[in-house]
Amino acid sequence: MRFFEKQRPEVYIHTAKLKRDRKSGIRLWQFTLIVTMTAEHVRACDVPVAKAWDYITDRDSAAIEVLIASEIQACGIDFFAQIDDVTPVLHLDVVDLKGLRFTREKNTVEFWFSGEHVNEGGIHDFMKPYAYTRVWAAFTPARQGELQMQPAAQGKLGSKPKRMKDPG
Repeated sequence: MRFFEKQRPEVYIHTAKLKRDRKSGIRLWQFTLIVTMTAEHVRACDVPVAKAWDYITDRDSAAIEVLIASEIQACGIDFFAQIDDVTPVLHLDVVDLKGLRFTREKNTVEFWFSGEHVNEGGIHDFMKPYAYTRVWAAFTPARQGELQMQPAAQGKLGSKPKRMKDPG
């Protein structure tokens, strides 16, 4: 699965909240990231993302939201304060990205996705100053091989589509 391959898109940290898992008692950071998409970003992603992009940007389509019914399993995310920074301000080892969807408002198309990570390794210190701001992110496979895209389980993290479903 290609997901922003060789790209470092600018992401907006829309939601960042600390919660406790009721079953295990583990404290987790739950976050939602938004990327304002360009054609270059789409070319660096795999087919489901490209199909959803084509559908929502089609002038004949009245879609304002398209849900991608897949999850990205086990990716690592490096967050950078500036696009040219060599050292990330935060590295997350294994994150499953869910709730993938495109939204469109006039000519702006945004790509939303959510994830959770255990509250460790400086994530709290990172989220406090960077929540609700823009940073740059690099997505990499957390395990050997490629990122895996899996069908999303029903009723899990992420919102239900409001208008349209995945076009392909």
